[in-house]
Amino acid sequence: MDRALEVYKTWISNESEWTKWAKPIIFMNLKTAEAKSINLPEVSWIGGVNPQSTALIIDLPGKSSLLEGLTLANAGFRPVPLYNSACAPRNYKTLVDVGDIVSLLESGGAFLQNLNSASSASPVFLLDSNRMALGSVNKSGLKPGTFDNRWQIVPADMPSADYLCKQGINKIIVRFNSRNIAEDLTHILLRYQEKGIEIFSCTTDKVVVPAHFHRPSFFKSIFYRWKTFRALSRNSAGGFGGAIHESSGRAG
Repeated sequence: MDRALEVYKTWISNESEWTKWAKPIIFMNLKTAEAKSINLPEVSWIGGVNPQSTALIIDLPGKSSLLEGLTLANAGFRPVPLYNSACAPRNYKTLVDVGDIVSLLESGGAFLQNLNSASSASPVFLLDSNRMALGSVNKSGLKPGTFDNRWQIVPADMPSADYLCKQGINKIIVRFNSRNIAEDLTHILLRYQEKGIEIFSCTTDKVVVPAHFHRPSFFKSIFYRWKTFRALSRNSAGGFGGAIHESSGRAG
């Protein structure tokens, strides 16, 4: 079996309602069997949270989100990696460095298998807060020799509010370190909130409080997905990642 596929299967489970949302492209970056030691962080902010009715979203930079997700697996949650970015080919400069995430995928999968978590475990969705790197820069403005693997999350990347409610989820906690919740994520959270799901946030002070966010531009617009993706480079294998070439200045 291909090594990347083998590691991917350690992260998903046919018995879990949630791992079908896991993104496979990040696992395609794994070329060799190279298990790393894992030093898990504390997640004291989770104390008192009911894992049966609460879903979590960890939007931290690089491997920080993966490590917190693995710690939360010990608390009764099921990590779901939503990293949707490819690595750069040799001789290309990558915009979003996903190397630290890739380096822990194998060890993380082995950790989950040893946990043997319950099939009913609620999800903890894992995002990389560095996913947009330079921000909304048009592809044509990037230098040749660049590998544009910036990405964003859209509503179709996560369960719908109705699906969450059907599974008994009525509360979501978003863990992030920036000043505000990322705009692409607000497009999803506001949909949840409109359906009666309570949204809370947890930042650097690690205190869970009601979340506040503004209605984003193009909310529920049929043009939102087109607007989001037109400035990014889709990858033929799925997800995002394309080389900027000298001849056209566009993604390949």
